Amino acid sequence: MDYGIELMLEIADMDMYYGLGNNLNRIIRIEDMVNTRFNNDYFDLLSAMLIYHQIVEELMKSLIAIGNFNTRLNLFPQKMPIKIKFDREFYKLVKELEEGVEFENKEEFISLIKKFNRNRNIVAHKIIRDENFETEYLKELENTKDEYEKIQHIYASVALNFFNYVNKNLNKISRYIDYSKNYDEDLKQLESKEIEDRYSIEAVNSVKKAVRMYLNSRVEERKCLEVQNKYSYLF
Repeated sequence: MDYGIELMLEIADMDMYYGLGNNLNRIIRIEDMVNTRFNNDYFDLLSAMLIYHQIVEELMKSLIAIGNFNTRLNLFPQKMPIKIKFDREFYKLVKELEEGVEFENKEEFISLIKKFNRNRNIVAHKIIRDENFETEYLKELENTKDEYEKIQHIYASVALNFFNYVNKNLNKISRYIDYSKNYDEDLKQLESKEIEDRYSIEAVNSVKKAVRMYLNSRVEERKCLEVQNKYSYLF
């Protein structure tokens, strides 16, 4: 399929928190469950820290995906391969974020996730070894929610800004369509089950409609130019 059509599909299918995909609703549900149980109980606090840590990992993956997609959009028509591996350890995701594209409050975000990970590791490794663990590390556990919310706040701001940026600057169909090309095969592929499985039906239909309308407008424009050229002596 034409690379421009692929990008149009991704834009049409993107939501406010690009990269989270089907995990978004699950994360929201888990957050609600954790928040309702966040109290002074040692085991509830410990569970909250471990769950928040896992969610932070998903937020990092989303930011990496956002950076990758942003680069692909801005390099178009140059094609950039997707090189995202989400089966990496936490520290490798941090390193990829550090070496990746810039975003607002990036240094603060990375500092927060490193601190969060460090506290999580200390707590996890001291559970069995330290007899005074429940009292000694209670403060770190009680601060978990505040630290997580700082991370989540920066993430949400970056994701929202990217979503608005794409919709304002990079979603023009004329940017991705080469009207000198024939898109008959691409339109056929948009009808395939593979595409329907990868993207929402709304996204697929909107791209099909946009491509057809744009190509039809170009046909009409060429007809007008042909008429003008044919009868140019009258003007």
